[in-house]
Amino acid sequence: MATNIKYGIIHTHSEHSCRDSAMSTEQLCKRAAEMGAPAVVLTDHGTMTGTLSFLRAAKNNGIKGIPGLEAYLLEDDAHTKRCHLLLIPKSYTGYQAIAKALTKANTRIIDGFPCMNTAILREFFAEGACGHGEVIATSACVSGVLARILLRNSDVEQEAEKLRQRQSKYARPDEEWTRNQQEKLA
Repeated sequence: MATNIKYGIIHTHSEHSCRDSAMSTEQLCKRAAEMGAPAVVLTDHGTMTGTLSFLRAAKNNGIKGIPGLEAYLLEDDAHTKRCHLLLIPKSYTGYQAIAKALTKANTRIIDGFPCMNTAILREFFAEGACGHGEVIATSACVSGVLARILLRNSDVEQEAEKLRQRQSKYARPDEEWTRNQQEKLA
């Protein structure tokens, strides 16, 4: 049942991608090969623990395995939601840069997630850094960097509505005073 995918499959998750997939790296590579994909990129959420089993499975299934990462991004002073950034190495040097950036992100666990920030991205991917020009970065998904920018107004409005609902449970001070005065006059 080959569909002859011309270039490959990017942005895939395995059982190592906590809360996102139950597919083993072997199943992933087998299915990619069945679909005719010459390559597949593993981009688990916030982890690269499946890299070895993935590379073995890709080799066993006759396809090129590329170990990437769907990184979590959140600034220290952020008033926004955590967002995603897909990092795909162009070379072994790029892979090493991604792994080092992820290691650094594991020193910033926020709500249980290893989060990169601009400082980490600059350290490993900016001009002069080991990964500069060696990594492809893309916005990923609906939780990606660009999508989060586009959805920011919606996020703020949802948060404001939650606050309005919580606030409606409390009486305004002038309403309390008015009720007390009316009770005294009655």
